[in-house]
Amino acid sequence: MIYHQLKISFRRLWSNRLFSLISILGLALGIATFLILFHFTTFELSFDHFHVNKDEIYRVVTYPNDGKKQATGRNYKGLGLLIKDQFPEVKRVVRFWKVWNRNDGEALRASGKIFYEEKIIQSDPTFFEVFPTLLKNGKANVVLKEPNSIVLSERKAKSYFGNEDPIGKIISDGLQDLTVTGIMYDIPINSHLDIDLVRTFSDDFFLQDGWQSLYLYTYVTIDPISNPEEFESRLESVVRAKKNEFENLASAAFELQPVTDIHLSPNLSQELTTNSNKTLVFFLMGIGFLIITMAWINHATFSISSFFARAKELSIRSFVGANQSNLIRQLLLEFLALFMMALPLAILVTIISNQYFVEQGFIPDISKDLYRPEMWLIGIAVLLIGSIITGLFPSFLIRKIDISGEYKTGTKSGISGNKFRPTILALQFIASIILISGVVIMSLQLIHLKSKDKNMKTERVIGIRNPTAYTEFESDETEINDYELFKELLKNNPAIEEVASSSAVPGSPIGFSSTDGIKRSLEDPLDPINMKVIYVDNEFLNVYSIPLLAGRSFSNQNLNDLNERSIMLSESAIHHLGFPSAESALGHEVKYHMWSQWNDYEIIGVYKDYAHESFKSVPNPSILYFNRFIDDYGSYVMHQSFVSIKITNGANPEVAIAHLEKTWDAIWPEKPLEYHFIDQLYDQQYHSEKVLIASFSIFSFVAITLALLGVIGITYFEVQYKRKEIGIRKVLGSSIHNIMMLISKKYIGLILISALLAAPISYLLADEWLKIYPEKINLQLWAFMVPVVLVLFLVLFTSGSITLKNASTNPADVLRNE
Repeated sequence: MIYHQLKISFRRLWSNRLFSLISILGLALGIATFLILFHFTTFELSFDHFHVNKDEIYRVVTYPNDGKKQATGRNYKGLGLLIKDQFPEVKRVVRFWKVWNRNDGEALRASGKIFYEEKIIQSDPTFFEVFPTLLKNGKANVVLKEPNSIVLSERKAKSYFGNEDPIGKIISDGLQDLTVTGIMYDIPINSHLDIDLVRTFSDDFFLQDGWQSLYLYTYVTIDPISNPEEFESRLESVVRAKKNEFENLASAAFELQPVTDIHLSPNLSQELTTNSNKTLVFFLMGIGFLIITMAWINHATFSISSFFARAKELSIRSFVGANQSNLIRQLLLEFLALFMMALPLAILVTIISNQYFVEQGFIPDISKDLYRPEMWLIGIAVLLIGSIITGLFPSFLIRKIDISGEYKTGTKSGISGNKFRPTILALQFIASIILISGVVIMSLQLIHLKSKDKNMKTERVIGIRNPTAYTEFESDETEINDYELFKELLKNNPAIEEVASSSAVPGSPIGFSSTDGIKRSLEDPLDPINMKVIYVDNEFLNVYSIPLLAGRSFSNQNLNDLNERSIMLSESAIHHLGFPSAESALGHEVKYHMWSQWNDYEIIGVYKDYAHESFKSVPNPSILYFNRFIDDYGSYVMHQSFVSIKITNGANPEVAIAHLEKTWDAIWPEKPLEYHFIDQLYDQQYHSEKVLIASFSIFSFVAITLALLGVIGITYFEVQYKRKEIGIRKVLGSSIHNIMMLISKKYIGLILISALLAAPISYLLADEWLKIYPEKINLQLWAFMVPVVLVLFLVLFTSGSITLKNASTNPADVLRNE
């Protein structure tokens, strides 16, 4: 019996190849898109859920100024000590800092090789007591107990020592020897802790009480029954009580952030890793459900459209003895056959699409992890339940149709679907318009960000990491001599115009260097505005053509500059300090808390605010600090982590690069050269926006394809249903144009109604997304009109093509057959 019904099912699917192909393609696209997007959202929602004590771990977020603005992930080094002493409900406290040693990393020597590490932290001994899930070998309360201890990830242990047992091995940082005391698991990619090595503090500086600057990340474990809000209030009161001793604490505020919320929360300043956007994640999840629903709806629409063409068939089957259960089984088998043909195609599309998204960095490889199995169970359940309901839908119609009446009269009066089909199409048009609007608005925002004046020029500039800043293994004198020789040899070639060193280059994070410790006099209140500090040499402004508004740049010949008594401020920095103009600030001394005390610095120059980082970030006032000074031991250069090389205008870049490589090999033959063009590095900051636009374009294509497939099915059915009417109209003189309008005009009304419903939704979603940008476009009406026009054109073209083919048929042939 089943074999017979399957044979009939495949025969019917083959005889209706157009509808079958539309259904298969629609289901395959819907399933593939759902799987891709569900994988992405499951991954994003899984961050830090792997910790066994995830419900107990909180990060302490600091708001240095009143009003809970400018939140930072770092806080005062004295905060952890205070929490340990005065908050007994706290089980464990750990403080650590990401090692920003000159070049935002640290050089280590092991097995006769030097390894440069950026994913390394210095921590309290309690790190693995707060994060016990991360530790593989060793005891959580022991591995960091002794000074000069270090724990390596599995990957780093193999890199340093191969297949040897790393426990007890010695690693040097150039100043002291570190003993490997434990091995931790490679940090999962769905963790905000992007680290490879954990070591103890190199000295006791961060173990002392201190409330002047924000240095450390502080995490605590609290019993889940505790009240975080009450804890925050008490902590704020205790800290603010220190305001008489530390004026900067008068308005400090704090917040406990659950570890599982960090990744989907807005980015804080000094964040460990880049966070995702919660609104975007849930929106993409909604798109996934919407697209698979559209695929199901398409199949249901086709079922309705073709159902009455089968009324006579079903009537005869019923007349010869088939009951409703037999008919329902037949229809379910037909859907199952469609589904089984669509599923392999969906898997193929998923694999190909996944490879693209993985290469673009949008999602991790879907084949490696499931992240949160319970989420995938939900997704599979939704897929199965939706498919079953879709397959059962035609059976609901059977119970409402008088099949014997259909056989006797040949009418199609049971359930016409005239209300259902337009509603479904309208929903598909709404989804398509919203997605295309998203692509348009995202593209406009990206164009706006990239076209805004940065007040600097990054073209023709090559950036390299300065090898003399890599390590403590070389003396200061060697570093200086090597760099000066490198710079001199580079400038000997006419293809190279300027060379400058700095602690950061445009397009890269400025790093740990920021301060609120600057004011005009000690009596002035502390300005809560955080200013970025960049260590530069005398050629930095010239290399990047940053406008100097007043004064001069640093000089290697000026003793005040070399004796750390000069400073340069950005235009916004002097306004925050109360100077009315750039010229008025020149020559004035300001109090600057550079190290451990307030010192006097003369303002020697004011430069125009430039976008060191992209316009995605909130711009900070900035300070330029001379990276060269003279101490008791002679000349010294600090924080010259990067070298910027400006190619002469009109020179061949390949000539400059060849000279760079030759010069590098002459001085550092054992060190690899890594270089990049600064304009390309800067453009990489918009990578996430580019991927997002590409992804939305793909999803928009899928949505409009599903909608058009629905239009094809419905138009084809209606043209077949109205063949007699079309023939009579042609005989009576109607033109092909009039007949095309007869079929297509309802789509115009549907799209206009859909546009009215989609526009406010698109606006609200776009407005919410744009809130993450300090610089954003103004939403214009035409941005929402373009998707409507595009959808209208595609629908009318699709519907009109099918109608045109059938309207061109000789009416005599049609009426003769009817």
